[in-house]
Amino acid sequence: MMVFLRGWVQDIVVLLVLTLVVDSALPNGGVKRYVDYAVGLMLLLLLLSPINTFINNELDLSSMLATAEVLGGRRLKILDPLSLQSTWLTYELVLENRVAQISEEHEDVVKAKAEVTLEQAEDSAHFGMPTRVLLKVQLRQGIGAGSREEQQIHSALSERLAGIYGIKPAHMAIEFTR
Repeated sequence: MMVFLRGWVQDIVVLLVLTLVVDSALPNGGVKRYVDYAVGLMLLLLLLSPINTFINNELDLSSMLATAEVLGGRRLKILDPLSLQSTWLTYELVLENRVAQISEEHEDVVKAKAEVTLEQAEDSAHFGMPTRVLLKVQLRQGIGAGSREEQQIHSALSERLAGIYGIKPAHMAIEFTR
């Protein structure tokens, strides 16, 4: 964290020094206005760069918290459940999106939405694996309800998801809509 702050402040100081040098070298006039405008934009972007770094997750807050906890000699118990819960929710959302994408790869599927339940018991052999999948699939026009095509699509999607994620067909529900 200190390395990041030190580098950020150094970049600001270098830009300000260069601005002073360029500003004093240019005569007053139209060109100076444009240079001042450009330098102002660069300074604004430089000042906002920590926000960009934070958004792009280049600034690892969890490691900084861990370092602070070690240096402080105590553990911040409040943050552990929240970060664990957000990790599970993020993983669940990513998995739901991926299951929907895999389903939409089938030529007869127009749109798919998935709801995934994960095994969260740490002592389980299936920890982190999907335990239940509810897939809502919109089929293309012309496929009748309960038809042989619908059954083939159901079986193809079940086999594909079982092959990728190891989900048992009994734990997978597929609802078709038109």
